[in-house]
Amino acid sequence: MRENLSEPPSMEHEANFLDLLIVFGENLRLLILLPIMAGLISLGLTYFMEPVFTAETVFLPPVDEGGSSITGDLAGLAALAGVRDANTNNAEQVVSLLKSTTLLDRMVDLHDLKIYFKSELNKQARDNLSSRTKIKVENDGLITLKYTGPDPLFAAEIANSYVSQLKILTSEFAFSEAQRRRKFLELKYEETKIEVSNALAKLKNSGLDIELFRVYPELAMGSIANLREKIAEKEIEIKSSETYLAANSIGMKTSRSELVALKQQLRLLLNSEKSDRANKDDYSNLYRDYKAQEELLKFYFKEFERARIDESREGRFIQVVDPAQPPEVRSSPKRKIIAIYTSLVSGFAVSFILLIKFFFIVDKARGGGLDVKTARLKGAIREQLFLR
Repeated sequence: MRENLSEPPSMEHEANFLDLLIVFGENLRLLILLPIMAGLISLGLTYFMEPVFTAETVFLPPVDEGGSSITGDLAGLAALAGVRDANTNNAEQVVSLLKSTTLLDRMVDLHDLKIYFKSELNKQARDNLSSRTKIKVENDGLITLKYTGPDPLFAAEIANSYVSQLKILTSEFAFSEAQRRRKFLELKYEETKIEVSNALAKLKNSGLDIELFRVYPELAMGSIANLREKIAEKEIEIKSSETYLAANSIGMKTSRSELVALKQQLRLLLNSEKSDRANKDDYSNLYRDYKAQEELLKFYFKEFERARIDESREGRFIQVVDPAQPPEVRSSPKRKIIAIYTSLVSGFAVSFILLIKFFFIVDKARGGGLDVKTARLKGAIREQLFLR
C-alpha cells in the first residue's frame, strides 16, 4: 500500500510511444494484410475496366516571316511600339482554331461522332470530343495534340484528322501577313480585270475621231495612272499594317489621311478632264481609262506574284513533325499505380483507426473522461438538430 502511494499518480496511466507501438504490434497482421488485400482487389478490378489509348501527333504551326517590300519596315516600327510579334500569336491562333465550333462540327460530321458517342445533339458530340482531346503548345513552338479513346486505331485517325481539317480551315482564312496580303491583292486583281474588260468594251463601242490622235493628252493620262498606282500602294500598305498597328493608332490615321488626299486629288483631276472634254473627247477619255486600268492591272499582278512568293517562302503550310500512330500501350487504367495508391490509402486508414483505438485505451485507463466528453458532444449535436 505504501509503495503504491509513493508512486507519482501521473506515471500510473501515462501514455508513451512504447504503448503506441504495443497497439500497433498487437494489430500487425491487420496493418500489413489489409493494405495488401486492398491493393490486390483494386488490381483485380482494373482488369474489368475498359482500357483507353492515347494517340499523339506533333506539328509546327505556320511561321510568318514577312518579307514584303511594302510592310518590311513596319515590323521594326511595331517592335519599337511594343506590339507583340505576329509569329508568337500563330500557335495561339492554331489552338483556337482547333477548339473552334466550325472545326469540331466538321470532325463530328466526318467521323459520325453523334452515332459513336450516342449523342442526340451536335453540342454533346462536340463536348465529348473536346473532353477527350488535349492540346498543348510546347516551349519550342511545336503543338502537341493528344486524343484518348478505347480504340487505338480510331484514336490515331481522330488525331490525324484534326491536323487535316486544320489545314483545310487555315487555307480558307488569311492566316499570316503574307496570306492576308495575297488575299487582298488577289481580290483587287480580279476587280481590276473586270474594270479593264469593261473599259475595253466601252472603247470598242465608241466612235473614233482622227484629230484626237494629234492632241492626245499623254501627260494627263500619265498623272492619272500615277495617282491610281499610289492609291493602290497606299491601300496595300494600310491592309498590311493592320497586322502590326491598332486601328486608332497614329500610323493608321496618317496612312488613311494620305489615302483620302490621294483619292481627292484623283477626283479633281478626273473632274477637270471631264469638264474640258465632256462633249468632244469621249474616245480619249475611254482610252485613257482603259490604259489607266491596264497599268493598274499590271501593278496588281506584279504585287500579287510577289505576295505569292512571300507566302510560299514563309512556310504557311502546317508541317507535321510526328503523325499519330496507333498506340501500342494503353494510357489507362494504370494498374500498378492504382494498386499502390490503394494499398497506401488502406494502410493510412488502418493506422488512423489504430491511433484512435489507442487514445480510447489511454482515456479509459485515466478514468473515462473522453467518454463523458463524447456523450456531451453527441447530446449537443442532437439538440441542435432537434432530434430530442
